[in-house]
Amino acid sequence: MPPIDATTAVLRPAPWMLQALDSPRFLPAALVLALVLRVAVLLVPLEQSSDFEWYFMRAAGIARGEGYHQGGVLTAFWPVGWPGALGLLFSVTGVSALAGQLANLVMGVLACGLAASLAARLFDSRAAGSLAALMMAVYPNQIGYVPLLSTEIFYETLLLLSVLLLMRERLASDLACGVLLGIGTLTKTQTLLLPGFLLVVLIVLEGWKTLPRRARSLCAIYVALLLVVAPWTYRNWVVFDAFVPVSTNGGFTLMTGNNPEARGDYTPETVLAVGFSHDPTQQIAMDRMARERAVAWIKDNPGRFIMLMPLKVFRLWAPDGEAEWFYQRGSAIYDANYVVFRIVRGANQVFYLGILALALPSMWLLWRRRAALSPWAWTGVVFCLYFTLISMVFSGQSRFHFSLMPFVIGYASWTLARWGTAWSLRRQAWQPDRCGPGTPA
Repeated sequence: MPPIDATTAVLRPAPWMLQALDSPRFLPAALVLALVLRVAVLLVPLEQSSDFEWYFMRAAGIARGEGYHQGGVLTAFWPVGWPGALGLLFSVTGVSALAGQLANLVMGVLACGLAASLAARLFDSRAAGSLAALMMAVYPNQIGYVPLLSTEIFYETLLLLSVLLLMRERLASDLACGVLLGIGTLTKTQTLLLPGFLLVVLIVLEGWKTLPRRARSLCAIYVALLLVVAPWTYRNWVVFDAFVPVSTNGGFTLMTGNNPEARGDYTPETVLAVGFSHDPTQQIAMDRMARERAVAWIKDNPGRFIMLMPLKVFRLWAPDGEAEWFYQRGSAIYDANYVVFRIVRGANQVFYLGILALALPSMWLLWRRRAALSPWAWTGVVFCLYFTLISMVFSGQSRFHFSLMPFVIGYASWTLARWGTAWSLRRQAWQPDRCGPGTPA
């Protein structure tokens, strides 16, 4: 095969697919597709259930000026971020599940665009960004969450915006990133340590000469983050006469992942939960009791605790498409269309595994080209590692990887874009030169 001259190769027309991906019209088309598919799923009748019904009820109370309460008792059992955001929305629109669903619709389409922007910037490839937008647009589980008043789409959007701001490496952007991550901490408490974990990894990758710059960035982020979280912590101190940074469900969450019946997933029905009450007036005592029982079980069963870790990782990353469960619970048309839902769930799982398979080759390339690539290209790896470590301690649930998928998709799109470019160059190397029939490329 003749050697490939990249200089002349790029002057020739690329295959139509690569041309389409490089077109500035591709992203708007992908976003329109994302919008159409998400509007379509909103037509499916659905009642909120489980956590999502709880969030809706708490948001309604906030909108009515009653505060974050359960049964008239002020609570902090689940983080206030998403119910608070919904409550603010309801105070304008009126209490309506549709208002929250439309907010999810907007954020879901926005997440597609943000994922495209992130992939294009990280890997300096418009084609990678276009592919990321397309994958996000047609991803069934991402679409399926739009009618659900869950934290997932909201938190996903916060993460994407935070990273794009952080990559600008300016004081104002760092402060704005801290504000978003503060809201993220009020939505998922584990966000608190995420920026520190990310920037420490970047220092290791870049070398210690970047320590002063990264330290300034970290200080700015945490000042803003703590300014967002501190008023809520103070509120909890006043309400509960106890130090509760964000929520009172940490002990229960730890116990449901570490108990004699645990299999890596969420297991609330355990002997350790005997005597546990969800009475909001007892939430501080119950949080302490659950944590003490879980820690005692871990100390008494260290081998079992370690053996559960691979199961937790499996439960976190192997299955996908859990949005179907909530249609099974809350949609009046589920039983009549059971086969359709099952087919979509199966197709989603194949799609999801394909994304993981495509993302894996980019890990090797990321390491090989670490000197040439921006250190920010490691962000998705760091995020996935961080939340995996959290799940290894608590429990593995497939919905916990939902907000990480734009980053995983970014790596998968980079793999496809590079394969497409390599295939194009090889194809052109064998084709006759357009300037002279029969001349080898």
